[in-house]
Amino acid sequence: MTEKEFLRELNQFYHLLKKENQALIKDDGETLLSIVEQKESMVPIFEVYEEPIKEKVQERLLAIRTLQEENLLLTNQALSYQKMFMDTIQQQLKKNNTVYSPKNQPYQATEATIIDQDM
Repeated sequence: MTEKEFLRELNQFYHLLKKENQALIKDDGETLLSIVEQKESMVPIFEVYEEPIKEKVQERLLAIRTLQEENLLLTNQALSYQKMFMDTIQQQLKKNNTVYSPKNQPYQATEATIIDQDM
């Protein structure tokens, strides 16, 4: 693979990362799944290039690295938010564990769950 071809592939990868960035910001999980598949298919490109790395390639690789780190930060932030959300729900369920039986008598629920398994 020539430097020009490699640079073209790097540019495509960079644009894919930009799409991933926007999908992370918009919390678009469906788009993220397709992007991850595309990224996985592009990984071999990085393994086959054996030419010396010149300035243009190095600049693009640095831009890719920076964008990839930003995407990782956004991913971790989204995961942290989801975990906090689930923890908050579980705490609220534990606080409000008084429920009523079919005879309209209150009883204490033994464990907090999100899904009502009695339905």
